[in-house]
Amino acid sequence: MEKIVFRSRVSVWLCALVYALLAAAFWPIFYDFSWSLLLIFLLTVGAVSYGFFGITYTIEGHVLWVRMLGRQRYDIMQLRRVASTRTWIAAPAASTRRIELLFASPSTPLIISPCHQDRFIACLRQVNPAVAVKLD
Repeated sequence: MEKIVFRSRVSVWLCALVYALLAAAFWPIFYDFSWSLLLIFLLTVGAVSYGFFGITYTIEGHVLWVRMLGRQRYDIMQLRRVASTRTWIAAPAASTRRIELLFASPSTPLIISPCHQDRFIACLRQVNPAVAVKLD
């Protein structure tokens, strides 16, 4: 199987909320201008934007690579179950429409939100047909 890259789905309302909170936190820039505070604000917005829009899930052979600031490796052959979830657990997922991947090891689930969930799950099942799928 060739390398297939999926981007994370991004919830517009979640982005709006985070950017509004950032704007509120840096509101003093508009009253008492400071170049250093503006630089910190722009760096923070850049980091948050990269966090939202830089999340990718790459399927390469039997390996799932999750990239968000760093790269994590998961063996698809160890994948046991894929299920829908609405959890708010911190995860490499920039949307509330998430799926939970449960591996044999480690037993902690991986919560992600790929843009094309059906295609992503089909690719996982192509590598490991034994994966149980339970979607809402």
